[in-house]
Amino acid sequence: MANSSSFNNIHADEISMDSNLDERPNTPDELVEMADSAMKDLLSSKLKGRYEQTLREFQKWQQKNNTSSTSERVILSYFNELKQTLSAGMLWSRYSMLKSTLNIYEHVDIGTYPSLAPFLKKQSKGYTPKKAKILSEMELRRFIDKAPDVAWLDVKVACILAIFGACRSHEFTEILTSDITRYPDMYYFNLRNTKTLEPNNFGVVEPLLSVVKNRSTRIFGRNMQRQIASS
Repeated sequence: MANSSSFNNIHADEISMDSNLDERPNTPDELVEMADSAMKDLLSSKLKGRYEQTLREFQKWQQKNNTSSTSERVILSYFNELKQTLSAGMLWSRYSMLKSTLNIYEHVDIGTYPSLAPFLKKQSKGYTPKKAKILSEMELRRFIDKAPDVAWLDVKVACILAIFGACRSHEFTEILTSDITRYPDMYYFNLRNTKTLEPNNFGVVEPLLSVVKNRSTRIFGRNMQRQIASS
């Protein structure tokens, strides 16, 4: 039994079934499989987990409401329920991820549904996105100099790498000891695992180098400690 009254008018003939592959009977099965694999590779490896989680949540919602449909009415019902708990900005984000995953994994393009985008736009009326608070240069310097290392060391180093390398948040956890070359007056970073897949090269120098240098063992682990001892 569906949990939402919006499902009362859903009928079996609204269940959308992908038939794109069936419409190409002369395409060898192995080529179809290769095409499907190529489509799945379109998702960035760094975001793939988040996208697939969005699809799984939608599929759980389908099961809860006893439907396998991806029709326009079903998708609208889903987002009508999501709007109760998500902001307008989050609704658009969820729409983007669900659109990509349904297109790749189920060959359904919800971007063609004429009522869906207007529905989402309507939710954005009167919505004011929250702006992140930022520190001024003076405030950032005071934080690095004065905040106790015992509580804020990781954040300090993250701020320093953001200043010199414009690193994205997820790139911090991808830094390897092999990505760092240490000189007496500079630490040179060669980050290879980036969002753009292009290397991000930058150096950290004084007066902030000492913060990274003096705490490098705690931040980058025992491997760096052994490398420093052998250098």
